[in-house]
Amino acid sequence: MLSFVQGKSGKINESYVTSKANVWEVFDAGIACQTFCLAAHAKGVGTCIMGGIDEKSISKIVNLPEEETVAALIVYGYEDGEHASQTPRKDAEEIMRFVDR
Repeated sequence: MLSFVQGKSGKINESYVTSKANVWEVFDAGIACQTFCLAAHAKGVGTCIMGGIDEKSISKIVNLPEEETVAALIVYGYEDGEHASQTPRKDAEEIMRFVDR
């Protein structure tokens, strides 16, 4: 289970340093989720991120503190057969641009 502490991310002292305010928490949780899944894949472990979940029930089952929110569930394990190869990706030049001022 991936969770985040409400009201912590994107703040210095008690002020938000981004116009994204508390939405930044979800962004940080997404970074953590992706990093976990990429590290698992590198070790030969498969993952599946589940976001369509009953957050309240999960919080109760795992005794999550009130200030934390469930972001996602990550199911992981060894695949049957050979470890899946990476999905083909586009070259970086095809999907991003640099803005020069």
